[in-house]
Amino acid sequence: MEKIVFIAPDEETARLVARIARSLREERVVAWVGFGHERTNLVRRAVREGADVIINRWGLFLEEMQTLAPVPLVNVRVTGYDIARALEQVKALGSRVAVVAPAEVVHGAVVMSNYVGVSLAATRVLESTSDEELLQAIAELKPKAEVVLGGARVTSLAAAHGLRPHLIHAGEEALRMALAEARRIIPIRRRERERAEWFRTILEFAYDGIVAVDAENRITVFNRMAEEITGVPAAQAVGKPVRSVLPGAGLSGVVASGKPELGRVEKLGSVHVATNRVPIMVGDQVVGAVATILDTSRIQGLEHKIRQRLHAHGHTARQRFDDIVGASPSFLATVERARRFSRAESSILITGETGTGKEVLAQSIHNASRRRDGPFVAVNCSALPQHLLESELFGYVEGAFTGARKDGKLGRFELAHRGTIFLDEIAEVPLRLQARFLRVLQEREVTRLGDDKVLPVDVRVIAATNRNLEEQVERGRFREDLYFRLNVLNLRVPPLRERPGDVALLFRYFLQRFETATGKRLGEITPELVERLQMYRWPGNVRELENLVERLVVLWDGQLSLEEVDGLLNHGRRDNVTEFPRPAKLDDLERQAILDVLRKVGGNRKEAARRLGVSVTTLWRRVKRWDLQV
Repeated sequence: MEKIVFIAPDEETARLVARIARSLREERVVAWVGFGHERTNLVRRAVREGADVIINRWGLFLEEMQTLAPVPLVNVRVTGYDIARALEQVKALGSRVAVVAPAEVVHGAVVMSNYVGVSLAATRVLESTSDEELLQAIAELKPKAEVVLGGARVTSLAAAHGLRPHLIHAGEEALRMALAEARRIIPIRRRERERAEWFRTILEFAYDGIVAVDAENRITVFNRMAEEITGVPAAQAVGKPVRSVLPGAGLSGVVASGKPELGRVEKLGSVHVATNRVPIMVGDQVVGAVATILDTSRIQGLEHKIRQRLHAHGHTARQRFDDIVGASPSFLATVERARRFSRAESSILITGETGTGKEVLAQSIHNASRRRDGPFVAVNCSALPQHLLESELFGYVEGAFTGARKDGKLGRFELAHRGTIFLDEIAEVPLRLQARFLRVLQEREVTRLGDDKVLPVDVRVIAATNRNLEEQVERGRFREDLYFRLNVLNLRVPPLRERPGDVALLFRYFLQRFETATGKRLGEITPELVERLQMYRWPGNVRELENLVERLVVLWDGQLSLEEVDGLLNHGRRDNVTEFPRPAKLDDLERQAILDVLRKVGGNRKEAARRLGVSVTTLWRRVKRWDLQV
């Protein structure tokens, strides 16, 4: 609740103030008694106790009190009626009357004396509140006057020197006017405090450091972020010349020139900062300047957070080394090698047949590395048509090509900033784009399509392929320099047929997962089933085994025979045999069959894939592999 403190010169005035407050139903008013220099201690007390307005007959004390009290002060001004009433009252006290008061009261007394029939023997206009001046005035008036009219301090000293004192009381009208003024100030004061709190909160929680100076180049504002960036406490900065605190801030130059300085990157102490400096103008006069300061490392961190928040969906690695299933010596050696690689920053090339779990290893490496809190961006280079692959990887700006988004698009390399990018089936990248890949690996920077700006990126590259890249290099289908850049660290994932001991282990793992998902229970795995599974060559590797288990769980009716399992295995062979080496004659037959179907459907790859019984991705691989032209 707001509080109005009235400092009365005597008990009588204090009682009158209380009565007026009750009549106004004003509960915020409290009245204390004190005059002269006692008021200083009462003002300090009022400020400590949260007064919103302080009322008093300040007189010449007003200016002094305003420097002491950080709250509004209301002055009780005596009216002409108050002066006339006091003059009427002193008629009976003596014929020689003197008035000692500030100029406005003395002037009022001279005017009113003519109306009430009192002849003033002397007057003295007070210029200050010093005791020396008051004592000198009384000494000069003592031979001339019997009665001294004035304020509380004047009448107190007059009485001490043998003169008859008479206090000019502020009447009810003056007190009511002062209270009305205080009540008017309260809501204004509340709004000012609200605005001040808004301003303080904005300053203190702004992401930028904010420093302001006045026309004399002394610091007036130094927020919390400015403290963090510069290492200078605000208490040691505010009120000091800016050159002595931040010699490189440049605010003095802005105050002198009146011209803004925007977008500067400078060194402030030991920190590189981006800063804007602008003058504060009142009319055409410069009254100060303000600078916003941002640590460049914070800008980079903020950029990284924005990238993550805007594009985090789908760019996370779920697999970890502890999730990997396998017990064969060759596979465990590969996993241990991958663990060691996770502690490095070099590029990694993972080789292995389709379905061996190359991406599982890539995700595990990412989650064990120092980049674990950054994004993991996976790109299947064979799944994207060539004309889209470049824009997906490197991004583009507005208007880069027909159909481009209005606001452009971030590329996958940018999305992987401070994280890992996994380039699956890297061998399928056309030669034209391989040169751009090489630049990213060498310079760690990208340029979006349609743009001339070079953007730095901090990414670790993990590439994977099921092809023999050395052979691709010899055939001129893959750049040798890119191969060596990618193949700094190498992981070969053994196919499932080379680790038969893991087949039963993986089978049980996938069986438990699908049983939990479907609520079915297939029971124990017989030795005969394990033998059949281990005899199979698994051309589709772990992925094929996972698919087989899912089919078994779906088809299980309690009586699935080994012959039916064999049938499912053969079905799996037809689905996954595409990556397994085959005789050249069979390749020719497949190539011709695909070409014939494509011609029949007019080049419609989706329809051709449906007729051939394969996925569009598999068909796309074959078209690229044989460079088929329809």
